[in-house]
Amino acid sequence: MITKIVNGQIVTSSGIKRSHLYLKDDKILALTNREIKFDKKIDATNCYVFPGLIDAHVHLELQQGKYRTSDDFENGTKIALSSGITTVIDYLPFSVNEVPNKDQWVNYSFHKVITKGVKEDYIKKYIKSGIPSFKIFTTYSKNGWMLNDGEILDLMQLIKKNKGILEAHCENDGIIVNNEKKLKPSIPNLPLIHEPITELEAIHRLAYFAKSTGVHLHIVHTTLYKSMTLINSLKRKQKITFETCPQYLFLDSTYLKRKDGPLYTCNPPLRDTKNCKKLFKAFLKHKIDILTTDHCSFTKDEKMRAENIFNLPFGIPSLGYSFLLMLNIFDKNKLYKIVRFMGTKPAEIFRISKRGDIKRGNYADIVIVSEKALESMGKNGFDTSGYNPYGHIKNKWEIQTTFVNGKLAYNKGKFLEKSGQFIKRF
Repeated sequence: MITKIVNGQIVTSSGIKRSHLYLKDDKILALTNREIKFDKKIDATNCYVFPGLIDAHVHLELQQGKYRTSDDFENGTKIALSSGITTVIDYLPFSVNEVPNKDQWVNYSFHKVITKGVKEDYIKKYIKSGIPSFKIFTTYSKNGWMLNDGEILDLMQLIKKNKGILEAHCENDGIIVNNEKKLKPSIPNLPLIHEPITELEAIHRLAYFAKSTGVHLHIVHTTLYKSMTLINSLKRKQKITFETCPQYLFLDSTYLKRKDGPLYTCNPPLRDTKNCKKLFKAFLKHKIDILTTDHCSFTKDEKMRAENIFNLPFGIPSLGYSFLLMLNIFDKNKLYKIVRFMGTKPAEIFRISKRGDIKRGNYADIVIVSEKALESMGKNGFDTSGYNPYGHIKNKWEIQTTFVNGKLAYNKGKFLEKSGQFIKRF
């Protein structure tokens, strides 16, 4: 079947132009103003047509101590679909060996979490199954998630040998544990306990290990302007990429001092206002590789019951807001930049073939957005946390329609067809 999307402003990684867009079955057939015979027409007059975007860092159905995220995979992928995100990469815990494979509302894949030393056959198994990326922690020793330096080096060598990708949560565990003993475990003290040097030291150390082994290292949820500067300075001599998240661009540590401060807790924590502004400016200048959300949603009641950082679920719900936030910070003639750091670049880093941009032969993951009256950003209608951390930000955009693999999956608030698939990344 051929679907014609007419009169839209087509946003690709290279620019914006008014054109018709033709979809044939699950692929993009053509981007042209010439007439092609079609079976179904979608009118995109006064709308912008984007490729379906990619969030390469989400946590759905995550168990964090006694807490479990409020989003399961079904609801989490609904949030993504209604927000213009058509591909997500979640995390497969070390304790889970089978890769889930069933239809969802959006396309999905996994990074494999490693919390113990493993042998080469283990790495080969997941790469062969289409999961080439592995995640480690340099902290959370109390939870049993942290690898020591020797284990990290061994793992880097195995992943490099088998042409995989290593993701790392970079914080110095020893400094954090020592600070926990010295400082009151209050919410406002979180940025002091996880002080900036914890991130900088761990990034520097792992980058050195990665350079010596030749592995592709990807740093997750970078919070610091200084971290960004460090990583960018290393790119000339090694394969290293990184991401930041909306919370580090739009929120700062002053939120932790409010009565509702527990709602804004995440690890690594929010940083000071000066750092936030510098990181935001650098983001606008495209000095950061990709935007992810580190979406990790717990209910407002669960987070507000916390008395200190030791009985608190960490994480912020951002999946339902990241695209809208981006739409509101770029001028219309610069909207193509969104495609680069939420489409083509994450697809390149994480080997997501034929997605993240509008071009002939790519999969037909498409999002149509339109402008509306300016107002405070409302809570995503399918969010389960009970709050929107970005509610203070003004919004003038809304998601109208989303196609996934050529199927009309979402239209004006209604979910129509579950056509997302497990994506093998090679």
